[in-house]
Amino acid sequence: MELAILRAFCASVPAAQDTLSRLANYSWQDEEHRVVYESLRAALRHPADRLREEMAAEATRMGHPDVDWELYFQPAGLADMEAIIGGLLMTKSGI
Repeated sequence: MELAILRAFCASVPAAQDTLSRLANYSWQDEEHRVVYESLRAALRHPADRLREEMAAEATRMGHPDVDWELYFQPAGLADMEAIIGGLLMTKSGI
């Protein structure tokens, strides 16, 4: 589910900026997913056409140069990202 959400974010930036902040306190199960999330948040300061290269640069500065970016920049089919994020957060918190 984490990967699907990250793919959706990468595919729909900048539309996902508001939704992205909902996961600010989420504890990612996969370390690479955390790195991608943090890289995405940092890269949003730059123009959208440079997102991929800025995310890679951010990940490298964080000590993770080997992220498989092709995995994250695939078409995403998440029509209702808000509901999926809500489900992820509820599952994680045990609600």
